[in-house]
Amino acid sequence: MNSKYDKTKVIAENEEVREALKTLSKYGLGILMVHSHDENGNFSDLPKGVVAYEEDLKVTFKAESPEDKQDYMPVAWQWDEDSGEAVAISSCKVHQWCEER
Repeated sequence: MNSKYDKTKVIAENEEVREALKTLSKYGLGILMVHSHDENGNFSDLPKGVVAYEEDLKVTFKAESPEDKQDYMPVAWQWDEDSGEAVAISSCKVHQWCEER
């Protein structure tokens, strides 16, 4: 992993993050490393306004759109300092699994 994006050490080394993880775990939630991938498959920052969409066990990165909000369920959020709100950064087309079963 590129050391610039080796943020996983924060969970092991930062007490504030560990306490946040303990609190989130009470609600069945966790912590993830917000990321995208560059053309070589390396980790990179997730650009603002881009969401990771999962469908049929495949993830694609594309600009958030109102149409997608109807078909996809948010599964990961990040705090946006500009808006002062949590914004979805990853969404999953969950209902396809329910319809198939």
